Order: sequence, then structure tokens, then C-alpha cells
Amino acid sequence: MVAIMAMNVSRAQTDSGYVEVGMNAMRLLTFGQNPQANSNSDVWNPYLFTLEGGIKKFGLRVGFARTNHEHTVFPVDINGNNRVDTDSSSSNIRVGFFYSYNPDEKWSFKVGVDYYSFKTKYYNRSEFIAVEDQALVVQETTNEYKEAGIAPFINAQYHLTPRVSLGTELLFRNGNYTQDILGNDSTSPLDVVRKFEGKRSYFILPTALFLTFRM
Repeated sequence: MVAIMAMNVSRAQTDSGYVEVGMNAMRLLTFGQNPQANSNSDVWNPYLFTLEGGIKKFGLRVGFARTNHEHTVFPVDINGNNRVDTDSSSSNIRVGFFYSYNPDEKWSFKVGVDYYSFKTKYYNRSEFIAVEDQALVVQETTNEYKEAGIAPFINAQYHLTPRVSLGTELLFRNGNYTQDILGNDSTSPLDVVRKFEGKRSYFILPTALFLTFRM
């Protein structure tokens, strides 16, 4: 009798509340490749890890990802004695809520809205190696881009087992952005040479393949 009661309580808890953790398998497959292509939010879903919790039909979710890539061209003859150092990074964070619909035990659909924050930074430093290995800085630039706003979404999940699922989603980002381009042609501190502000609205197509595990 005690065992049957315990099973019923456990089942009730599973039905009323849950926590899911997931990872974007598509991002893992392209991890370490060209960061400019891999983090292009017009093409790829940017989130690598997700965390979600729900009670019955309603829930909250978060997602995040960060990439960083450093590259150096060394001053050898084939490079014209030029040295170029680049450092690029990007970060994506979201927090949202949703309503879920379960037509059967194999499928789940969720609609909701996220608040998102997206940042990228690209740094470039070019030198010409003069005589006697003395370095002359030719150019130094930094490009910083920041975007934040809301993103309505539709998410679909297929349950391989009661605890393991595959899913994807369609996002529509609508936010404001700022972009600062700093640069100089000497060793003096970087100065803002261009500044942009504006609004963006765009879709992120279902390019994610989230593998999720229910706790």
C-alpha cells in the first residue's frame, strides 16, 4: 500500500511540475568553426544551453551561449611581414515564459515570448614589422554591437522517451541596437569614429536541434 501511494505521489509531481535541461546539437556540431558564420543570428539559432521549468501548462525558460575566437597571422615573408591579431566574441542570453499544449504523449508545442540580449565584439590589430624587428602599428580597430528586445517564439518537441526529447523553434526578434566602431592609426588610445543606433526585426528559422532531458 505504501509503495502504491508513493508511486501515485511521484506520478502527480511529474504531471504537475518539471525541470528540463538541454543543449543545441546543431551548435555542438559546428563548435570551433568560423565564429562569424556560427554565430550569425540571421541563420543559426544562437543558444547552446537551455533550462526550463513548468507547472502544468505554464513555464519559464532561460538560454545562453558564448563564443570566443582568437586568430594571429605571423610576420613571415609569405604574409608580407605583416602581423594581424584578431579577437572576436559573442554572447546570447534570454529569459522567457510560455504556454504549452500537448496533443498526445509524443508531441509538445509551446508558445511564448523571451527577453533577449545579444552582444558581439570584434578586435583587430595590424602591424608592419620594420627593420631590426621594430614593430610599427598600422591600424587598430574595435567593433562593438549590442542588441536587446523581445522575441515571440513557437517551440515543438518530440518525446523519444518520457525523459528525453528532441525539439526546435521559430523565433521573431524585435529589438533596439547600438554599434560603436573605434579605431586609430597609431599607439594612441582608441577613439570612437562611428556610432550607430537603430531597430531590428527578423526571424530566426528552426535551425536548432535541442536535445533535452527531463529531471
